[in-house]
Amino acid sequence: MSAPGRPMRQAGVPVPYITPWTGETVIRAPLTVRHGRLAYEDEGPYDRHDDVLWVRVHYARGIGQPKWPRVHAFRQRQAVITELCMICGHPAHQRGGRLLYVLAARDGRPIEEGETTAVPPVHPACARQAVRLCPHLRTGWAAALVTGAPSWGVAGIRYSPDTLQPLPGPDPERPEGMVRVACTDDAGLRWVLAAREIVELVGVEPVTDLDALARARVAR
Repeated sequence: MSAPGRPMRQAGVPVPYITPWTGETVIRAPLTVRHGRLAYEDEGPYDRHDDVLWVRVHYARGIGQPKWPRVHAFRQRQAVITELCMICGHPAHQRGGRLLYVLAARDGRPIEEGETTAVPPVHPACARQAVRLCPHLRTGWAAALVTGAPSWGVAGIRYSPDTLQPLPGPDPERPEGMVRVACTDDAGLRWVLAAREIVELVGVEPVTDLDALARARVAR
């Protein structure tokens, strides 16, 4: 197992910290109902975060091949909560404690105050690489510095309390898709198997020149 923050490459291309590898598979486990909420039959102390049940996944970063463009549930949550760069895994704070976020496919729309996202922060230099190499970002992106990113909720698969079968997602063309559940929705959180942490972006200052931002970071 590689340590958090260790740069990794595949065929000369940086592999983001949050990208899963073929050696990291989802662990299927029987579900049950306990205390009026979704639970694992053999639930342990690390299966929940903030009392929300999370998907189990192996941790074997660097073993096998990168699983583009998927996301490793544990490392995504770790990067979002502890504010690590989604590319290199190092702390992502900029000068003044702000964080840089780069989101894809914006159609010219900037990142807005109060917007929610499951994308972790990123260093300016890592962001420059990402917009050149990532197919999702090459078609359009928006960036912003933010003063804070408090937890908003989670995304995951919602299960029926009666049958313990997964319920359809919000997209008819992707019925297995994840739903977003806010921290304030206790009823919804009881029946979701989470796979993404979602934060709200506050104190938003749009960024249009990642090169200038990276140069300023190096110069200081």
